[in-house]
Amino acid sequence: MGFISNHEKTALALFTLAGIFIFSSFFFELAPAEYKAKAMKAKEPEKPFAALRRISASPPPPLSAESVFVERIRTREVLLAHNEDKTFAPASLAKLMTALLYYEAIPALEPASISKEAKAVLEDDEKRSRLEAGETVKAEDLLKLMVVESDNDAAYAAADAVALKADPALREAPFETRIHRFVFLMNQRKDELGLRSTHFTNPAGKDAPENYSTARELARIAGEIFAKAPKIWDASRLIEGEIYSRSGKNYHFENTDILLKEFPALFGSKTGFTDEAGGALLMLYELAPEDPIVVVILKSEERFDDGRAILRWLDGSFKVLSK
Repeated sequence: MGFISNHEKTALALFTLAGIFIFSSFFFELAPAEYKAKAMKAKEPEKPFAALRRISASPPPPLSAESVFVERIRTREVLLAHNEDKTFAPASLAKLMTALLYYEAIPALEPASISKEAKAVLEDDEKRSRLEAGETVKAEDLLKLMVVESDNDAAYAAADAVALKADPALREAPFETRIHRFVFLMNQRKDELGLRSTHFTNPAGKDAPENYSTARELARIAGEIFAKAPKIWDASRLIEGEIYSRSGKNYHFENTDILLKEFPALFGSKTGFTDEAGGALLMLYELAPEDPIVVVILKSEERFDDGRAILRWLDGSFKVLSK
């Protein structure tokens, strides 16, 4: 057997490399579009975020809220913080976690209904939808009732649907057992997000000793929705609308956030109010497109006045520079 010369070795190596390149290119062309998109995206250098500049030294406005947290979601720049790590009852801001789990588990066009149990679990003075028990709508419409109108029966119906999707064997179990299963999923998700000062006991945000969160951690939930389920924020911007049930009835809904009519740059919001929580308000506000600032207001005497003051302060004090 003869030896291969150095020239032959070099030619063979070049030929092998060329073959690998041609095969890789051929494979890439035949690969699914999703694979190619991911591969191309991986090659792209990560684009830096535009700088956020302070353009005014105006101090933050006086507020009635006991806890406030204002942060740029994409960069985690904190713009305003007061008692941001102190726990408070979250009121209906807890529905944001319910909405996230519901959005991820239930397809938008899947049929959804509010059961008699979902309405019966509420107190007489609790907020509930106009949807009659047993009426069927699209899942995305049930989400609107929960996020836009903040209806508690919609939150319980959503929780019930997610629990059954996670464990169909629960269909024969009592309603309370299914809700308990959903609450377990809520707390499992908050643990995955590293939220150590948050705990849920129900899907609607009803007052309970072990139902609490902080302004900072509610902002984290808002950021998770922005990253993984932004259509929830799209729904939350609806000022009003109509929902049509499978039986042909229509139901009007209205947004609980009065600031949506005043501030076109609101990317999304969620209101809350209970005896224990006082007034609560969470907003995503865009100083630049797709670059929202999250504002969390807890235990407020005048949540909309506080929210209005913060948004005006943001407009007058900060600017996102061009990239």
